[in-house]
Amino acid sequence: MARFRWQRFRVGIALAIACAACGCARDAKEHMTLTAQVLGREYTAEIEGKGQLYPSGLITTLKFGNNHQLGIEKERLLLDGKECAKIRPDARRFTIVYSNLTLTVRTDGSVVLAASIPANDTAQNPPSETENTK
Repeated sequence: MARFRWQRFRVGIALAIACAACGCARDAKEHMTLTAQVLGREYTAEIEGKGQLYPSGLITTLKFGNNHQLGIEKERLLLDGKECAKIRPDARRFTIVYSNLTLTVRTDGSVVLAASIPANDTAQNPPSETENTK
């Protein structure tokens, strides 16, 4: 009887090790929350993967995804160096979400940009299915 218990214990340990080795962690994605306050504006970015948010003069830049950059100027957004949306010059709160290959930018609660960015896209190619709401 003791031998049977020992075998069940060993099988249980082997199953626990196998589950830990190939469990849900392999599908987990890195997630970052970035915040900054620059010249009276508040920036919050929720990024799937790695990202950086930094001010540079009058432009605040978010680097994300596969070599993409979102530049936020006083009155416009630049995605990979190209203007992609106009924004109000008095906008104060920016919420940026990059998840499931989709970039969404809100200013003061209103969506100003929603863009689908393919996984194999590089900074030289423009985003597809860009929606610009003023």
